[in-house]
Amino acid sequence: MSNKVTPLALSRSPETKLWRAVLAAAVEDALNEKELDYKGYPRPKGIRALEKDYFLHPGESFYLVCRYASYDPEYVKRKMMEKLK
Repeated sequence: MSNKVTPLALSRSPETKLWRAVLAAAVEDALNEKELDYKGYPRPKGIRALEKDYFLHPGESFYLVCRYASYDPEYVKRKMMEKLK
């Protein structure tokens, strides 16, 4: 019996789950329009713009996070652009 890693098994790995959680947190931050963070502190406008720019003008880290999360970065980018505009 061989010990192959299948895409399904890979999607259940702890590492993949971690990277999906990282990406989900970035999505939540980018879509958050509230002026206060979860602790009640003001969220600076510059930070809010950076959170959106992560998806609108993705860099190398965006593509790496998507790859590690086993997601197609172009699909994620396209969907987030639709939501952010």
